[in-house]
Amino acid sequence: MLGFLHDWPKTRAEFFPTTDFRARGPDHRHQYSVKDCRHGRVLLSYKDDNQPTFVVWDPITGGQTVLCRPEMSGASRWQASLLCAADSCIHGDCHSGPFVVVFVTLDEQEGVATASAYSSETSTWCSPALTAVAPFEEEIDFYDSPSVLVGDALYFLVFREQDDEVIEDSILKYDLGKSCLSEILLPEEEVERASNNPILMVGEDGRLGITHLFFYCLSVWWREVDPDGVASWTQRIDIDLKTDLFPLGNFSIPPELGGSVEGTGIIFVISKVGTYMIDLKSQSSKRLSSKLYQHPNVRWSLFPYVSFYYPPGTTLPMFYMFSPSCNLCINVYYCNTFQLVSQIKVASVDRKVISHRTDNCFFV
Repeated sequence: MLGFLHDWPKTRAEFFPTTDFRARGPDHRHQYSVKDCRHGRVLLSYKDDNQPTFVVWDPITGGQTVLCRPEMSGASRWQASLLCAADSCIHGDCHSGPFVVVFVTLDEQEGVATASAYSSETSTWCSPALTAVAPFEEEIDFYDSPSVLVGDALYFLVFREQDDEVIEDSILKYDLGKSCLSEILLPEEEVERASNNPILMVGEDGRLGITHLFFYCLSVWWREVDPDGVASWTQRIDIDLKTDLFPLGNFSIPPELGGSVEGTGIIFVISKVGTYMIDLKSQSSKRLSSKLYQHPNVRWSLFPYVSFYYPPGTTLPMFYMFSPSCNLCINVYYCNTFQLVSQIKVASVDRKVISHRTDNCFFV
């Protein structure tokens, strides 16, 4: 993790480094809001004619791609997500590869949710997918917390509100392979203990989880799928943050959840004294920033920026392989990312040469 971004509607998108890396851009022509961050890119949005315009930003190169608007851009309740679309990618260095943006909306009057996906390869949005949502009394909307990617599906957290109080949560699932949208209802036990700032997370084993924070009591539920494909929710973790994971102090406002790092079991907690990263597996914590702290009546989400980065002047380890399409060509790749760097044409080559190593490469 090179750093993280925060989404606070009253400020511009801001990058907080946790390493020596410094982000390049974005431009300051618009007041951007952070909507998602995954696979080395960041999804930003700004309002134009009171409708969202999406921009995909690469903090390492500074590059920006402005997307055309989807058909449902006039919706008032929406969320969006971003991911790499390259085949067989290890997602370490996706800066030049294709990407997908998913835009999901809620229509209170019709009682339906709609989703559409944008492909950078075609520069178009696909036909919308619809699903009816479970009944609600007064209001239904998205949480500001980030979506999560589990396998080939994106998950978005939704709440139902009555008399200005959250009474129920559910999850919208968008299947990328099938372009299908569906709703997942949560169990009664989980609903009864629902907090007003839950987040979705992905465990190290790839399971979908939902995390609640009740004052200082952290509760995590995991979604289990049996061999027959039947899903259920199981509470596996219950942690008291006031023991060893959080600094002592007189908190006038209970801390809040800000996000998670997919596939790690790491969550972010925002308090009056700063922002903390908590590892649920090791049950350890680390303060990330004292500048980003809790404010009354203001909530924001944290978006971790995870990518490979080599400081200027760094010699990158590379390896060489025979090209499968050319007998007299050798492909050069970065070791960490398997990104093709160049192709060398030679007059002749001895394919019996195996594992000839130098300081920065090995030859196959």
